[in-house]
Amino acid sequence: MSRPHTPTLLALVALIVLTISCSGGRGSMATPTLSTDALVQTAIAATATAEATFQQEVDQAVQATITALPPTPTPAPTVDYYTLSEEELAALIDEAVAEAISASEEAAASTSQATSDGTMTSDEVYDTITYVYDAEAAIYYAEELIAAYYDLYGAYAEEALLVLNEVEDDLEVIATSLETTATLLEQGAEVAAEALEELNAHAEEIATRAAEAHEQAQGWIEQVQASLQDREQRLATLAPTEIAADRAGAIQQLYEYLDAVKSALGDRRVTPDELSLIAQLGANAQASIRTHGGAQLQHLPDAIDGLTRQLARGEWPQAQRGLGGFEASLPPRPSLPSRPSRP
Repeated sequence: MSRPHTPTLLALVALIVLTISCSGGRGSMATPTLSTDALVQTAIAATATAEATFQQEVDQAVQATITALPPTPTPAPTVDYYTLSEEELAALIDEAVAEAISASEEAAASTSQATSDGTMTSDEVYDTITYVYDAEAAIYYAEELIAAYYDLYGAYAEEALLVLNEVEDDLEVIATSLETTATLLEQGAEVAAEALEELNAHAEEIATRAAEAHEQAQGWIEQVQASLQDREQRLATLAPTEIAADRAGAIQQLYEYLDAVKSALGDRRVTPDELSLIAQLGANAQASIRTHGGAQLQHLPDAIDGLTRQLARGEWPQAQRGLGGFEASLPPRPSLPSRPSRP
């Protein structure tokens, strides 16, 4: 918007003086003479009025521009997945998927309602794209959580992962339709009004896939919990394969178990092979301590059991926090036998 011309203070003073001078010789009635101060004040007032009018026009133009801009999508929460157990992450996924489905249904409903009269106004475009942006953000967050679950626990629980795969497929289709809808709406009401048929098709696709995702997600938490219980029971009840011959050997097995747990948690995750090894070393150490540990070490089999169960249930952060206390409760590590010197 170009700035309107506003008279300067000097120009106004000159104009007023000229007007008074020209009118002084006309008629018999004398024109009152304004003082210099009055002339200056009049010029200042006129200038201020012009400047205020210009600023008001600028403010109105800026406000109109801001109103016309698309809303900013709501950012997704930030989550440190390594601080969550498997069950906690699964619950977070369940909540995020439900939110993504709900937001997608609202976006579809808003699109359908806005196009129902055969046109779209600027207000309808703005309102609808707000729902679309929120749905996109919700899906992005849910997919991020799902990717983290695959990364950390993808080697476990086939049945639970099948459910997650089907949900993710629906979310990806919804995300594609939302993206196309947003692209059309971002071009304004005129373009949107010319693409009503396409917008309606995407709204129907979003609503259909959202209903499917809702159906698929039912029982997700139950599947995860059943998998965790099965894994815990299987690994925490292994039979020992090696029992130490004496107390020193039993203590050595305790440290073999400890070292295996530390190594597995070094990268903040536990693979199935690492978990199987830990469970077997734990079973061996428990049997050896019960046989040779004496009264002072009889608390350790229960400590091993608790730690192994945490690892089996995907409670890796909790196991990591308790590992220091377990290590502190162990007797000193046995010294390795010295190598005989050569003659």
